[in-house]
Amino acid sequence: MASTPTPSTTTSTPAPDPSWTSKYQKTQFEIKRREELLLRLNQAIAQLSHPTSQEHFAALASYIPPALDKPRFDAAYAHFCQGKSVEMNTTIVMPDVRKPVIDLYSLHVAVMQEGSFARVSTRKSWAVVGARLGFVQTPATATEAARSSPEIAVHLERAYKDRLQQFDYLYVSSVIETVRKRMGEQKKQ
Repeated sequence: MASTPTPSTTTSTPAPDPSWTSKYQKTQFEIKRREELLLRLNQAIAQLSHPTSQEHFAALASYIPPALDKPRFDAAYAHFCQGKSVEMNTTIVMPDVRKPVIDLYSLHVAVMQEGSFARVSTRKSWAVVGARLGFVQTPATATEAARSSPEIAVHLERAYKDRLQQFDYLYVSSVIETVRKRMGEQKKQ
């Protein structure tokens, strides 16, 4: 005669908590994303160790920090302008009567969101930057980002080159240099 197990001896596997699974997947994704960023940063640092101007530029393009927040941007840009002995002007007059002026900070953020000046120029995505700033001529589709007019794109590229390119280059370079120094200090320990 077979005996039936009593409730105290029966082992049951609890159903996995869906929120835990989701958290685990998000954590794994974040770990992988950070590993990829660290790999790109290490590659950038290696290229910076023996820079030629083109390699240096490519290294900067491979690791781009996020845009500065508004208070830090304002302070850093003021310091930059003072050091260059140029007038600090944080507005850009646009050739569009619907939005005649934009803030320089907004352009900084839009370009950094696209991955830096190098990426925007390489991909010729100044029209995408223009759309990010509210100058949408062609709405987004399932496969294409929204775009501004070519006139707006050229105007933004020129304004960025004149007023922000050198500033953002110095910002990105300083972040990479700081990270490189920290990594060097960690290796020594």
